[in-house]
Amino acid sequence: MTPIELAQAGRDEELRDAVGAIRRHWRRRVLLEGAVLLAGTIIGAVLIGAMLSAILGPGSSTATIVRVVGYLLIGGAATRFLILPAMRRVDDEKIALYVEEKDPALRELLISAVHELERPVADRSSPALAARVMAHAVEAVARLEHGAAIERPRLRRAAGGLAAVVATGALLAAFGPGVLRDVARVLFVPWTEAAAAPVLAVNVTPGNIDVPRGAALDVRADLLGFTAPAAELVFKADSGETEWIRIPMLRDSTGAGYTIRLFDLVHHTDYFVESEGVTSATFRVTVTNMPAVSKVALELRFPSHTALAPETIEDGGDVAAVVGTTVQVRATVTMPVTGGSLNFGDGTIV
Repeated sequence: MTPIELAQAGRDEELRDAVGAIRRHWRRRVLLEGAVLLAGTIIGAVLIGAMLSAILGPGSSTATIVRVVGYLLIGGAATRFLILPAMRRVDDEKIALYVEEKDPALRELLISAVHELERPVADRSSPALAARVMAHAVEAVARLEHGAAIERPRLRRAAGGLAAVVATGALLAAFGPGVLRDVARVLFVPWTEAAAAPVLAVNVTPGNIDVPRGAALDVRADLLGFTAPAAELVFKADSGETEWIRIPMLRDSTGAGYTIRLFDLVHHTDYFVESEGVTSATFRVTVTNMPAVSKVALELRFPSHTALAPETIEDGGDVAAVVGTTVQVRATVTMPVTGGSLNFGDGTIV
């Protein structure tokens, strides 16, 4: 190879490196913009999942549908905005045309240089002229910071957009409805117990039950697949009532569910629990003519060393007294019975 050909080969390599640097800056900007769109799609998938959960109701099939729709959206966005752009091969001529569009002051200098670059040195009409054109093109690319100056404004906008989308997602996760966090767990941590549970379900106990007339009933609700700051018991008795009555439930001592007690049940009653727009199945309390304890009266006799007079509680239940106190329990029942028993929490029956 002659000295002229060696010099020309060096110019060719410099121009290829310059065009390659522009390509890298371009690809970096395209991928960052794709990341913004992907992040927005992820938030959209969570919102759509929450909407589907509200429409379809609780159940494992809902979780499956939410995952399928969410994964299709996210997978499609990742393919369209990240994978395909990363795999896309952009030749030198397209890069040169892109730079000329962004900086018309080049006056087709880079396009001319790249056009010469594609031709073998021996086929160039004037290798010396081609070398000068390439040298000027390399200098022009250097003034553009090898493409960084062209991409910088869009890079900054993309970075700001990504930060805004991430911040929006963080705010929704921290302060949005609990259903959004639960759908996010279903989509992104499907192996956890919480995500495996049915989406947006309210589990109610005791469900359908027969109770004696005049009895009280404890109702408990556990939220499955989501959390909420409140829950309501909604019920309607068969006594001619046409409207459902709502009563706020109390969070239990463990913080894992909600409880409420219904007193003096004398009519068949339908009920369900609602929380954050999610409702349980509707259950029925069937009132039967069975004996029930309607009132518990207590007489407390304190130890002699306390010098306290006996105390009578006409309508009680809970007992708080010094050690050694004797408690006499009198139960009033709704129907005549032949006997009764005291059932203690440790399993003792008297």
